[in-house]
Amino acid sequence: MKNTGKKDIIFSLAVAALVFGLGYYFLSTQTLKTSLDQEKEVSASLSNDKKKLEQDIARFQDEIGTLTGNNARLNKIIDSTKAALDAQVAVIKNLKSTNASIVKQRDEFRRIKEDLVKELAQLRDNYHQILSKNDSLDTALEQMRNELSVLRQENASMQNKMAENILVETMAKNGKPVVVAKRVKTIRVSLDVVKVSQEEAYCLLVPPTGKVVSSKNEKWMTVKVTDTRDGTKNTGIGTSVKKHIECKFDIQSKLSSGTYNVEIFNQSSLIKSVRFVLR
Repeated sequence: MKNTGKKDIIFSLAVAALVFGLGYYFLSTQTLKTSLDQEKEVSASLSNDKKKLEQDIARFQDEIGTLTGNNARLNKIIDSTKAALDAQVAVIKNLKSTNASIVKQRDEFRRIKEDLVKELAQLRDNYHQILSKNDSLDTALEQMRNELSVLRQENASMQNKMAENILVETMAKNGKPVVVAKRVKTIRVSLDVVKVSQEEAYCLLVPPTGKVVSSKNEKWMTVKVTDTRDGTKNTGIGTSVKKHIECKFDIQSKLSSGTYNVEIFNQSSLIKSVRFVLR
């Protein structure tokens, strides 16, 4: 009996142990299965993360390739920009050098301008001095002109006193004397004077209209100088050869009636003024 009880107890214990072991095994198996499922989920998640990471890596590599290309283009742009900047720097240096030269020239021009301003001021002073002297010279010249005019008048008066044998002839076409203006074809004025030459003598015809005609400009007016027949004249200073002057006018058109003057000159000095009237 006692052995049977022991056996039952042992069997019970064995069964309990077996049940406990099976329970423990089941629980362990379930726990392991759960852990395995969790590991599978983690593994799947890791696999997905790996794929995403690989995709990200591939995209990153593409971006790196793109960035590499962009970097190469940027390098070219940078090189080109650097070359352009170097050229601009060279231009700026050249401009600085040119500007320095311009500044130097400007300073030189300013100095020259200052010198010119000083010279101009000096010239103005000289100009005013010259004007003052010129006024004095003008006054002196005017006095000399007045004196010369007086001398000319005195000389003309002396020449008039020295003129002799004055003859005025107005002739028609046939050579006969006439005083009717429309019929006059030749006018001849002659006189004897001292100290006159063919080259220095000339005459002026002043008609009533006042328009002066000179023998220097007109071919129809002639002046002829010859020695007189009686040869010499005592002037009070010495003995000089007398000259006979003949002014001849070959009239080209009809004359108007009125008073005419014939002025005879020697070296721009009036020798004689002869007046006659035509009807």
